[in-house]
Formats: sequence, structure tokens, C-alpha cells
Amino acid sequence: MVIAGANYRSTEVRDKSFALQEEALSVLRGNRKLTKAKMGDALSSMKPNEDQTKVIARILLALKHVQTVCYNEEKKTVWTMPEDLRAWSTSLRTIWIDSRAEHFLDFSDSAPLCLGLWLSEREDEGWTVDWPVSEESYEDMKRIALEKGLTVRPLEGTKPKKDDFARVLGRHYAIQHLA
Repeated sequence: MVIAGANYRSTEVRDKSFALQEEALSVLRGNRKLTKAKMGDALSSMKPNEDQTKVIARILLALKHVQTVCYNEEKKTVWTMPEDLRAWSTSLRTIWIDSRAEHFLDFSDSAPLCLGLWLSEREDEGWTVDWPVSEESYEDMKRIALEKGLTVRPLEGTKPKKDDFARVLGRHYAIQHLA
């Protein structure tokens, strides 16, 4: 495809998109997150927006068992599919793509990249990462955070709330799962 002309590449992309759309519409019926209209709009768009990109990533995960990491270097944001990082699997293929779908990172020939470490490094650089939240009771979260030595930083001048503990523990569990 690298040496092929632009017309050939766009024809191939369109044909693959139609085939994926046909498969998605027949296999993923009755899925509330992947309605027929959303799938059709996302897969027929030549330049999908972020919501459409998430729909495409959800389709790839459901049909082809391909996980997605989508990053935006300008806005310093990253999202993943599956959205809950605790459902991530190192045995599945992963696509790393920028939000404009202009750059694709391929780590298949290198040592496996630790997603938890990569996300932590991005977060240290000021990126926004959607970590999952813990769902234990408030007392259990306080106890677990204390046992694990996790620091919970609430808003200035307030006591740590359940949401603060849920966020910190969810991040901890996700990184532990991804390690």
C-alpha cells in the first residue's frame, strides 16, 4: 500500500470499511453502545471525529479482538478501548494511533510495551488519562489505601472523599493489572 497511488489506497480503505460495516451490522445487533446509525456514520466517514473513532475502536474490539490506544499529543489526552483498563489483555493485538488518525505506532517488532508505565509517564507529563474507579465501600477504600501506602490528595482545604479514594485505587488497580 505504501507504493500504491492515493486512489488505490482510498478504494482499499473504502472497501475494507464497507466489509467491516456489513459484518458489524450483522453480528453486533442489539448492542446499545453500537447502534446501526452510529456504526454506519463512523465507518462511512472519511475523517472520523473522536466519538466516531471510539465507535470504530469499539467495533474492532468486539469483532476482531483488537484493543486501541488513541492519543492526542497537542491536547495531551489519551483514551483506550476497552475503556476500563482492568479489562486490558496483553494477549490481544493493540493499535496505537493518534486522534487525527495520521500517525500509527507499531510496537510489534520490539519488546512488549508496558501500557501502565506508558500511561503513568504521560500522566507525569501532564496528560489526561481516564483511569477506572474503584467500587469498594468508603471504609474499605480507606483501609486498602492505608495498607498499600497510597496518598490521596483531595482538593485544597477539604478532607479526602469517597471519589478521591475511588480514583486513586482505580488507578492503582489498573497499573497493577497492566504491569
